Amino acid sequence: MVIHRHLFIGLMPALAVTVASAITGIGGCAIRSAQADDAAPAGHQPNTDQTAFVVKEKISELEWTNKAKVVHHAKAPGTGTGNEDDQFAAVLFGRYTRKGWTLSVDNQILSLDESGNFTYETPVSRQDMSIQLMAIGPFGEVERQSVTFQFSKWKNQRDDGTGAFAKRLFITPGFSLTSLTHKETNVSDYSTTALTAKVSANYLLFPPRWDLGVTAYLTALQLKKPSQVTLTDSGVSTADVSVHYLGLNLRLGYIFPQLKDPWRLALYSGFYYTTMLVNPKLFGFQNLSGPQLYPSLRRTLKKGDAVVGYVKYSPVSNNFALLNFSNREIAAGAAYIFPRNAQGRGFSTSADYSNIQFGINGISVSTTTLSLGVGYGF
Repeated sequence: MVIHRHLFIGLMPALAVTVASAITGIGGCAIRSAQADDAAPAGHQPNTDQTAFVVKEKISELEWTNKAKVVHHAKAPGTGTGNEDDQFAAVLFGRYTRKGWTLSVDNQILSLDESGNFTYETPVSRQDMSIQLMAIGPFGEVERQSVTFQFSKWKNQRDDGTGAFAKRLFITPGFSLTSLTHKETNVSDYSTTALTAKVSANYLLFPPRWDLGVTAYLTALQLKKPSQVTLTDSGVSTADVSVHYLGLNLRLGYIFPQLKDPWRLALYSGFYYTTMLVNPKLFGFQNLSGPQLYPSLRRTLKKGDAVVGYVKYSPVSNNFALLNFSNREIAAGAAYIFPRNAQGRGFSTSADYSNIQFGINGISVSTTTLSLGVGYGF
């Protein structure tokens, strides 16, 4: 039985300690021990005209010299066209003179010259980058310091070099290997493995707090499917039944300023649409749509890579009237985003789970999907 109904999912209903000292200069680089303001998205290039820094706390006898700079590592000649893989790095200069002690940055022991001078270089992929310093004494004493350096102005890397506006649009196409199981009253279970094509786009509508996004997907190619489907009430079996899922998500998210860098908490709500394309039309649902809401938590790591997780719960209603809490969609997922280059390009991997379950007019329907995917953002 094919369910031709519009179902509605019920609507359910980061980052700064302010800089203690003003940072002067245009496009400067600031070093400070407090956490930074909102990180700009990957894909921005720091303006390197001037550098300045402020340090509030430090390890005993650790000094930052009055020099800091951003360096540009261009793509090696002959490896491609343009500067699509160009990278930027911050170079920090300091001096540590405490006798018998060892100084490390992000678990890397620093090499000091006879006067205790050192340099440290770290990749830059966003507005605020943090490093963790640790000093270890001869008897195991430990002192720690967290330092955040901030680029006060960013510009978008553009072919004409003007960089007038920060990048606000990010597009990520990708695909996933998806396992799907559909269960429905009076129909034998239908399980399939498929390749799902997916593309998402995000636009910073009102930076840095409001994010507008859209995602579309299609289970484009079935790799494995049942040899036949049986209608259990009549005993009739049909061979070579194909199933595809088509979906569209529109969402608007708010990024909470209360959670500090490197964490980022956002709450999204919006509209979604999904339908099953079954040939021949023996079962399935069509035109499932309605509002949605889910929280998303992101943790940016030391080298600019990030881990993202989300959960979602949406009760299903019929003509806006809540049926019961067993009629719902639940979903959860996680992604790892690899460090991106200066233009915001890079790979990501993801794992997702979703289950839609509802009952109407004596028909119970349940669709479960498990996906492992990869994407490339630009």
